[in-house]
Amino acid sequence: AGAEEDDGADEVLGLLDDMNKNRFEIFRSLTLLRQASLAVSLVDPEHAGVPSTKLDTLMELLEDIVGDGHRVFATARRADRLRGFADELGPALLPWPLAVTDAAAVAALPGALPAAWREVDVLVNNAGLALGLDPAYRAKLSDWETMLATNATGMMRMTHALLPGMVERNRGNVVNLSS
Repeated sequence: AGAEEDDGADEVLGLLDDMNKNRFEIFRSLTLLRQASLAVSLVDPEHAGVPSTKLDTLMELLEDIVGDGHRVFATARRADRLRGFADELGPALLPWPLAVTDAAAVAALPGALPAAWREVDVLVNNAGLALGLDPAYRAKLSDWETMLATNATGMMRMTHALLPGMVERNRGNVVNLSS
């Protein structure tokens, strides 16, 4: 067996020897890992073309859902991601660019949908945002506020907008995912 290339694993695992001393570097590393799983370009913009594991997995799930005869109404802040899903899934997917931080747009959503798409049976709240790589004591408060507005308040807004229709029809489910 020849010498293996150093991939930095020993350095990272060495942080665990003194978790208290290295806690900020450990949290920073975990944040980088989470960002890389979403899109490698969040960690290194030079790798913007590298596929996103999360988006690939989501596409597989959407293909299964559509393959079972269901339709998908998908919202996202970034229209380019929605276009990719729509291109792959065709008319079974209704792409709807939407920022969950836009309270007025979310509140207007049920009435703004085409009539054939207004009866939403399953809401999957999956908006997520991670900003900043600094340790918490150096982080920008505005980053925290933006993350809360997206990750928590956005989820509540979407639920508040669509839940009344589910209750009225006596059917529906809300699934909240977080990272």
